[in-house]
Amino acid sequence: MITGNMPKDLPPDEKTIYEMIAGRMLEAFSPKCVKDATSITLACSDVLFEVTGSIIKQAGWRKVFNEKEDNEDEANNLPKVCEGENLPIIQSEVLEKQTKPKPLHTESSLLSAMEGAGKEVENEEEREAMRESGIGTPATRAAIIETLFARDYIVRDLRFVLSKICLKYVKE
Repeated sequence: MITGNMPKDLPPDEKTIYEMIAGRMLEAFSPKCVKDATSITLACSDVLFEVTGSIIKQAGWRKVFNEKEDNEDEANNLPKVCEGENLPIIQSEVLEKQTKPKPLHTESSLLSAMEGAGKEVENEEEREAMRESGIGTPATRAAIIETLFARDYIVRDLRFVLSKICLKYVKE
């Protein structure tokens, strides 16, 4: 309950917790953060390159803790370009990198993935069909996960790990 009374003489840990909770409460009732998002697709020798950027127009709830986005810097401010405009190549660089696999699921992230199943599907129709229904219902998703444990398809660790039985099916 929100009151006009401010707590006094709290120990440092309790004060930190109080400030976090009070701040999140203020964020929940603050205006939306409004951004202008820009996406530019460039073609060079039949290869498409895409860059995205955004500029915050109204900070809204981000003002509470003066939050900035991780990518909120000058590099995120894209130049004005017109469709069909030819741009000179100023610099190019080849970087040798490897992609990183997505982190293993926790029970919470697996439930969310089941609810939003289809996000990774490329076919638009299939993605929409999956998005509407997800995997299971809110009432059955936890039971589905427990069945995966019972059949030894996944094992509990800090994160879920595929068991040997499951890896056998994945490799086939």
